Order: sequence, then structure tokens, then C-alpha cells
Amino acid sequence: MSNESLAPQSTVIRLRKKFDWIRNRAVVLDVRYKRAAWTSSMIVGNRLLAIVTSFVSIPLLSRYLGEELFGLWMMVTGLVGFLVFADLGVGIGFQNQLIRCFATDDRKQPGVWVANSLVIMLSMLSVIVASSLLILPAMPLTRMLANASPETAAWIVPSMIAMALSFAIGLPAALIEYIGNAYQRGYWTHGLAAVGRLLGFVGVCVGGYMEATLPVLIFLFVGLPNVVNFVGLCVLWGRVPWLQPKFQFVSVGHIRQLLHVGSGMLGVRIAHAFAMQGPAIVVAQLHGFVAAGIFAVIQKLLTIPALLTNPLLIATQGAIGEAAHKQDWGWVRCHLSRITKIATLAYFSATVVVVAIGGGGVVWLLDVDAPPPDRGLLALLCIYAGLSTIRSGFGTLLTVTDRVFVQVAYRVAALVSAYAAILWFQPSVFYIMLAFVCLGELPQVVCTMCEASYVMRKGRRFNALADADAGDLAVADA
Repeated sequence: MSNESLAPQSTVIRLRKKFDWIRNRAVVLDVRYKRAAWTSSMIVGNRLLAIVTSFVSIPLLSRYLGEELFGLWMMVTGLVGFLVFADLGVGIGFQNQLIRCFATDDRKQPGVWVANSLVIMLSMLSVIVASSLLILPAMPLTRMLANASPETAAWIVPSMIAMALSFAIGLPAALIEYIGNAYQRGYWTHGLAAVGRLLGFVGVCVGGYMEATLPVLIFLFVGLPNVVNFVGLCVLWGRVPWLQPKFQFVSVGHIRQLLHVGSGMLGVRIAHAFAMQGPAIVVAQLHGFVAAGIFAVIQKLLTIPALLTNPLLIATQGAIGEAAHKQDWGWVRCHLSRITKIATLAYFSATVVVVAIGGGGVVWLLDVDAPPPDRGLLALLCIYAGLSTIRSGFGTLLTVTDRVFVQVAYRVAALVSAYAAILWFQPSVFYIMLAFVCLGELPQVVCTMCEASYVMRKGRRFNALADADAGDLAVADA
């Protein structure tokens, strides 16, 4: 058969494949965004519920506990933010493995990864429980908080133990959240978390009415939502048998792989914490706590536009990973482009509003005798927050494809250069923020975008070679 007779048939085959690809991609895109919309709404609702329950519980507990015990309550429950690193990032490694299983429609390996992750989480739970029961009673906590009255000091150790036990329960229970994100069913898991949070709030109200002790209230507020998540995890195992843990396949190799990705993710989280909290700490060290307080309040207010993008990023983690493993780089590129446009528009609007209002409103809100921050500093704070959000979008692609250690390298390098320049020159608050923008955040954004572009280009080249091979096989068969 001549090449002339093969050419029209080859063109028809390629056009048909292109049409089928466009049609299938439209169906997949609709399903992905529909699930993401439900998950985003659940995340926003859960956060709003957390804000409402926190504000409502403050006057109730302050009246019931009194000033000192309420201060102890705030201190102990505030430790949750420092314990987010306790899972060593294993959850993200577990989530990435499930995303890969979902993309390849593999129902044999999920139970293996569930079992290995559960072994790690239960080991951490054992360490936390043993440490809280053996080490905390021996620590001189009452001497460290010497200003407390004897009645309050008697509840310090039991409250810390209740907090540690409540948090430890949440380590294995958190697997349900990673499962929901991986299989793009986060609306179910975040809805379950909202139910647990509401039950915890009701439990605190009932406990206060029944005159429960402070450790019991801490367990109801922190531990009861984790218990609800663990019950939900058990129900999930009953309804989805192939997600049940297969402990016979627990191995050092699987655990090492989870810890390898987890250690990289732990480094990313620590770098993110230093990037977010570092500027306020440096301002406090160089210019005093009044300037740091104004700075921190403005920084907190500028996290409001992130409510538009962060829920969508969390909701589409599984979708981005699935599309990447299926080599659907067109959808990944379009989605990251949308996230970037939303973040840019949100923070550009925030910059215009904040610069127009000025810093006088913040000084009035804090009721401090200090000069208000100038508009240049406000603009830099907006730019810093916007760059961080844009970087998070592209960083999600790198995270779900297990490219975490490169992120740690350039994030640490950028932050070290920013901190070194600030500590060397000890500049004003404006130039501190300028150093964090130009030396800290901007290089991270550029490196993250370049690495994400490299991953997508590499994937598109793979797609082109695969399509060429498929076309050659089709022509040969014809």
C-alpha cells in the first residue's frame, strides 16, 4: 500500500482521537470542578463554623472558668498550632500515593498504603501518650508559670496531659482527610470535620453546665472532633473494603518511602512557618513590640483574600495530582492559570483598598500611641501576601508529584539570604519588608514557577511522543 493511500486514513484517525480527547476532557473537567466546588464550600463553612464557635465559647468559658483558668485554657488549646508538625509530613506522602492509585484505577495498593501509614501514626500516638504520661508530670511546669495561683497551678499538668492525649487521637484519625482529598471526596471529610467541631462545641457547653473540670473540657473541645473523625474512618473501611488496611503488607520499604516524602514536606512546612511568622518576629526584635503588633495585625488582615484561593487549592489537590498522573497537562496548566489570575486580582484589589485607607485605621483599632505605617509598607505587605498565595498554587503541583526536596532547598536559601541581609543592615520596617519581598518571597515564586513549568513541559513532551507512537501503530495496523 502506498504512502498516499495511508495519508487520508491517518488524518482521519488523528482527528477522531483529538475529538475523543476533547470530549473526554470536557467530561473530566466538569466532574473535577463540581467536586472542587462542593469541597471548597465545605472548607469555607468549616472555617466559618470554627470562627463562630471560638467567639461564642470565649464569653461562656471566661465566665465559667474565671480569669486564670481561662488563660490556662487559651494557652493549652493554642498549642495545637505548634503540634501540626507531629505527623512528620507523612500524611502528604500517603495522600500522594492514593492519588497515584486513583489515577491508575488501582484498588490493590490503597490498603497497603493505609496500613503502613496507620502503623506510623499509631507509633507516633504511642510516643505522645507515653511522653505525656511519663515526662509531663516530671516537668517543673508549675515553676515555669510561677505567677499562677495554687488552685490554677494544680490543673496545669492534667490540662497538658488532656491536650496531648486529645491531639494524639487525631493522628490516625487524620487519615480520613487525606483519603478524601486524594479521591476528590473532600466535601465528605470536611463535612464530617464540621460535625465533629459542632459536637465539640456542644460538649463544651454541656460540660460547663455540668461543672466539668478543665481537662474534661479540653478533651471535649479538641479530642471529641478527632474521635468523630476516627469513627468516620472506621465507617469508611466498612463501606469501601479495598481501603481497609492490609497489615500483612507492612514493610520497611513502604514506611521509608512515606517518611522520605514526609521529611521533605516537613521542611516545606517549617520554611512556610518561618516565612509567615518571621517578619513580625524580626520587627519586634529590631523596633519593639508596638511596631510588631501593628505589623502583625495588618498581616493578619491581609490573609482575608486568601479565603478565595486556599479552599480551591485544598479542594483540587487530588484533581491536580490525578491530572498529572494521567498526563492531562492541559487541564493542570489551565487550572494553575485560573488560580494565579484569582490571586492576582484579589490581592491587587486588597492593595488598592489598603493603600487608600492607610494605616491610621489599624493604629486606631489597637489604640496605641504610635505613628501609622506608611502606604509603601502597606503595599509591600499586600505584595508579599499575594506572592505567597501564587507560589502556593504552583507548589501544589510540585507537592502532589513528590517534588518537595527541591522546594526546601530554594526556600531555605531565599529565607536565609533575607534574614542575613536584615540582621546585617538592621534597616527600618519598610526595608525589612522589602528584603522579605525581594530576597525571600520573589525568588521562591520564580523558582517554583520555573520548576512547575519544567514538570509540565516534560509531561507534554511525553504526551507528544506517546501520541506519535500511537499514530504510527494505527497507520501500521491499517
